[in-house]
Amino acid sequence: MTTADKGEHLRTLRRLKQQRRRARDLDEQKDLKQQLYVLQHFLAKYKAHAGTTLPWKQVAS
Repeated sequence: MTTADKGEHLRTLRRLKQQRRRARDLDEQKDLKQQLYVLQHFLAKYKAHAGTTLPWKQVAS
């Protein structure tokens, strides 16, 4: 293997590593956006249960 071949091989390895990392980052970003979407819709529809808290008069007595 000549020096030029070795350099080309290393460049190819770096390019493949970079492509894998970009794909992994895009997958993670897609998953996070999906989680954000789900949580935003959950919060939009969430209603606090008013009957679960005690009135102040009961707490003070």
